[in-house]
Amino acid sequence: QEVMKVPVLMITYNRLEYTKQALKALIESDCGTIYIIDNGSTDGTERWLKDKLISTNPDHRISCFFMYENTGIAGAMNVFLKLTADQPVVAKVDNDTIVPPDFFNRMLPCLQECHIVQAKHHIIPATDPLGWHHFVKDMREIAPGLRVNHFVGGSGILFDRKIVDAIPQTGWMLGGWREFQRHRPDLIKAFYDKVEIKLLDEHGYSDYPDYYKQTKRLQ
Repeated sequence: QEVMKVPVLMITYNRLEYTKQALKALIESDCGTIYIIDNGSTDGTERWLKDKLISTNPDHRISCFFMYENTGIAGAMNVFLKLTADQPVVAKVDNDTIVPPDFFNRMLPCLQECHIVQAKHHIIPATDPLGWHHFVKDMREIAPGLRVNHFVGGSGILFDRKIVDAIPQTGWMLGGWREFQRHRPDLIKAFYDKVEIKLLDEHGYSDYPDYYKQTKRLQ
């Protein structure tokens, strides 16, 4: 039986050195088409995508789109959702995220139990000083390693495409995805701790101190 190839969105906004590493891992993974949407980068990301990435991967499943201004997560995700309207499952991986080679095939079975699933990463347990197990201890486990939570974040996620038509636009970069989940309490959202991703930027500003302000993450 042929394994499903999941199309994946990567939104880029500056942080070019992170983007290079994250895309290398994504290209080497088991994903389907990679949709890169550049959100108005000003650090040479656009030129690198056009002159380096595409030219050195002519046969790869990469499609690039350029917004020319920062539309936040909602604007880029809505473009991606239109492009993947006929797909059963889609994914989102941020441009500071390193996925393992078999990431998508390991995550896919989770969608038999839930609608949206996110891999484990070190920022999640960092919000709880007692670690990951304490963080998830009160979450309902619906399958081995799969724990339901009211909100699942932005990177290393897979979701059932037919449940998402559009993401509401908000002033806060992450707000649209959070608003969507807030208005859909019927959806089962879960963390999966048997697959772990690596985030290059532990807090979003360690190597790029102006990144939060530039992306309106603090609003």
